Amino acid sequence: MRRALRYPEVGLLITLGSPAGLVLLNWALAGRPSLWPFVGRELAEHWGTFTYLMVYSLATLVVLGSWVGSKEDRLWKRAVTDAGTGLANRRRL
Repeated sequence: MRRALRYPEVGLLITLGSPAGLVLLNWALAGRPSLWPFVGRELAEHWGTFTYLMVYSLATLVVLGSWVGSKEDRLWKRAVTDAGTGLANRRRL
């Protein structure tokens, strides 16, 4: 699978970690009350913050993942083909 497609998928998964990390940080700073009721209250009270965080993280990580992945795909293609003939070289075999 091409890295230009795989890296944005990884960015999607990492995006879920940013709001989860914020909730866990707030939970720890609040003195560790009962976790699940706290999570529900946090999401209900600060839904705008979590929505912004998800959208911003998603856009950033998907765009950067696609960009880095396409660069790596081009680098790999150049590494496994002969510059003069365009044929596969021994790295490809």
